[in-house]
Amino acid sequence: MDLEYFGFHRYPFERSIPTGELFPFASFQEAIARLRYSIEKHAISVLTGEVSCGKTTVLRSLAASLPDSRYKLIYVSDRNVTERVFYDNVLTQLGVIPAHFSVRMKRQFRECVEGLAAKGVDLVLAIDEAHELSHDMLCEIRCLVNFDMDSSSPFSLILVGEPQMRTTLRLRSLQGLFRRVEVQYHLAGMDRSEIKPYIIHELKMAGCPRPLFPDDVIDRIYDYSRGAIWLVARLCKGCLMDAYAHKQQLVGNDNLKRVIEELAL
Repeated sequence: MDLEYFGFHRYPFERSIPTGELFPFASFQEAIARLRYSIEKHAISVLTGEVSCGKTTVLRSLAASLPDSRYKLIYVSDRNVTERVFYDNVLTQLGVIPAHFSVRMKRQFRECVEGLAAKGVDLVLAIDEAHELSHDMLCEIRCLVNFDMDSSSPFSLILVGEPQMRTTLRLRSLQGLFRRVEVQYHLAGMDRSEIKPYIIHELKMAGCPRPLFPDDVIDRIYDYSRGAIWLVARLCKGCLMDAYAHKQQLVGNDNLKRVIEELAL
């Protein structure tokens, strides 16, 4: 698709847009507010949501909102991560050369956290794809936050994953970790009332201030997607490409119909 055809300076409805240009979904704002609360309390929080619902985008927005002078956010996203790989990843991001043995790595981590705290910097450890963590790794995380005989932790921990993680954390063997969780939030899709403002916002941020999606098309997009953010974005991108291919200046129901048919293949 030629960007200039619709007056775009970048493609709309992309996942990698700058955090300052993200549409302020109500669910995103609520998630960020709850995570900020847990960070201030040095607590454990759990953020869940379906695949591609925007969980990582929430983390990006959260990271952008935290002043570097006060917070140090470490992001870990590694499916089936082992204890050694986990500490190696975290220590490397903290600017420390990891030791060879796990016992020493854990000591290095504690020293880093204490060193940051002494400087007035709070560590925020965000673990994405946490539903993929093994039982042993979840038990290790329980030990990780137990700094001083089960007292409060000097850093905050955010576990991000798909909905089944909530069931896993309720296992009897993980009750020690689950009871430390102070904030839980499930990220839902957008409401019907958010669809039109979202589309207008995306087009405007991409350089096109005029409406390209009639209201009846927007209604059908919601009916098909049920507010799933990734699907709304995919439908909108597909409609724009189809409209461009047919030399249209506006998106129509025929464009949406063809896009839906392609998705169903």
